[in-house]
Amino acid sequence: MRRILLALGLALLSPLVAEFLLGDFPLTYLHFLVLLAPTYGGAAVAIREVARRKGLGWPSIVLMALAYGVFEEGIMTMSLFNPDYAGQRLLDPGYVPALGIGVPWTLFVLALHTVWSMSVPIAVMEELAGERRTTPWLGKVGLGVAATLAVLGAASTTLFSYQNGHFLASVPQLASIVVIVVLLVVAAFRLPRPGRAAGRAPSPWLVLGAALVAGLAGGALLTYAWHAFFTHPLLPSSPGLDLASHLVFGLGAVALLAVALQRVKSNV
Repeated sequence: MRRILLALGLALLSPLVAEFLLGDFPLTYLHFLVLLAPTYGGAAVAIREVARRKGLGWPSIVLMALAYGVFEEGIMTMSLFNPDYAGQRLLDPGYVPALGIGVPWTLFVLALHTVWSMSVPIAVMEELAGERRTTPWLGKVGLGVAATLAVLGAASTTLFSYQNGHFLASVPQLASIVVIVVLLVVAAFRLPRPGRAAGRAPSPWLVLGAALVAGLAGGALLTYAWHAFFTHPLLPSSPGLDLASHLVFGLGAVALLAVALQRVKSNV
């Protein structure tokens, strides 16, 4: 049961970090988690479970997180190619006509998904998991459910995005996204798997990598928390509600990191 709760926690933490901690939605739209969890959460759980089942390390998880970001922004929302996505003209700065993308927006949005939407929630939940940090949390059925929810979430997001903008990327653009996603996933599976001989101390580089992942996850989470105070929500709100929402989600992030720190200390 605890393993299922860990997976469920990751499924909810991913959209909480990606949209609410960032400041896109205030507290009154917390019910949107039901709509966002299949897309963000389903993908985060599937990435984490596949990586841990196959014995893959953090470099592989990051590559799969990047693949998710490319897929979401290239196919689900098509913001990488839409010249007037959300009416913001996001591609105008650094626009490359041959590719049909704006370099600053591409780098920015892919970094958001790779780091905050996927990697940070996975890292935080794994630290909370204690001794189950690197072991699978779900069986085959649970993994199948997570993958199915991710596919359904992706389909609904794609449909919603098209209905609200009626923009459709070209066939070559969509095909290029598919190729890039496949190459990233293949690369993730071909990276060397971490491991150590029984009874021997872990490699200093492995310890350094684990420390960097944990530290970056905490720093990234707090970065979203303070950045939210300078962000305008995507939906109608009020200054008072915005401030209250940022405080609640920010304090929640601090509390979550405090609990994760205690878990780390207890396992040292």
